[in-house]
Amino acid sequence: MHCLGYSRVLWDARRSRRDGRVGIDRRQRERLREIVAYARAHSAYYSQIYRDVPESISAISRLPVVTKAELMGHFDGWVTDPAVTKARVEEFLADPGNVGREFLGRYVVCTTSGATGIPAILLHDHFALAVYNVLGYARSLPVALLSPRKVWELLRGRGRMAAVFVTGGHFLANTMMARRIRKVPWRGRMQRIFSAMAPVVELVADLNDFQPVILGGYPSALVTLACEQRAGRLRIHPM
Repeated sequence: MHCLGYSRVLWDARRSRRDGRVGIDRRQRERLREIVAYARAHSAYYSQIYRDVPESISAISRLPVVTKAELMGHFDGWVTDPAVTKARVEEFLADPGNVGREFLGRYVVCTTSGATGIPAILLHDHFALAVYNVLGYARSLPVALLSPRKVWELLRGRGRMAAVFVTGGHFLANTMMARRIRKVPWRGRMQRIFSAMAPVVELVADLNDFQPVILGGYPSALVTLACEQRAGRLRIHPM
């Protein structure tokens, strides 16, 4: 997506913050109606599921419930792009070299871990990615920009950012990190993802070596790392 698309999303995010709760509620209602109408018009599966949903729906709680198993079982009828089929997506996912690449040149594909027994396949288009990125930056950058100390810490640490998630597959964090580095290879020196499945001793050693100034990850992993820091074994001090 070009800069104009990002600018539009950023402007709307700033405006929604200014409008407060009333503006957010209005956006929720409008976008719920839009997405229900789109799904009903472009998805054979949802056209049946939503056949009795009123056009003036105002609360997501009034939508019929569908499960992950049902959506994966009706994948070809569920998706709204006829070029996307489960067979084509699964062929794409079967190649580890495709992690971070775009499916059909316009979708980022990721999967859930399948901890409940059935992995979900999720596709994100360029506009969705713009929303994710803008919201992330809009919520974090003002804090850093308003604090000279934070800016200095970031510069002194050469902007090194670490994330602790599940790696080795088309999982969201792993996919997004690979995508960023494919687009801008030098980011690989500043941004790294570490496996949450690695032994704690190994993870601590790798983080001590990398010395990130920004650290993110699963809350459970961060709690473990906080305990390691308190014990003196993890010698990093993220901003």
